[in-house]
Amino acid sequence: MLKDGLYELFYRAARSPDGNYQSMLLVLRAGRVLAADPWGGVCMGRVVRNKTSRTYRINVRMLVPAGGMLVTDDTPRTESTEIEIGAEIGDPADGIGQVEIAGQAVNIAFKYQGPIPG
Repeated sequence: MLKDGLYELFYRAARSPDGNYQSMLLVLRAGRVLAADPWGGVCMGRVVRNKTSRTYRINVRMLVPAGGMLVTDDTPRTESTEIEIGAEIGDPADGIGQVEIAGQAVNIAFKYQGPIPG
């Protein structure tokens, strides 16, 4: 179960199962999510738990800076891009989930790092 706190979110294009996972820092608080990767990509949105089905609905907007690349392709963006990501994933405690980014499947996994400081 996802609880409020700091997470490392690992992700990799599903079409490259032997590829290395990338990661981003993710903060989850009261269903709101904010995440950032080392290359300037930022995700903001909501995560809602369905208690009956033990699934999570993810609705985030990903901001990719000019020159940034998606994990799903190797083409740098010529200008900043906003991408909507909406997905339903199983309980992250069950292992790897999958979302779709720009029409391509991306495997994701959450690793809890600790509570939000302060």
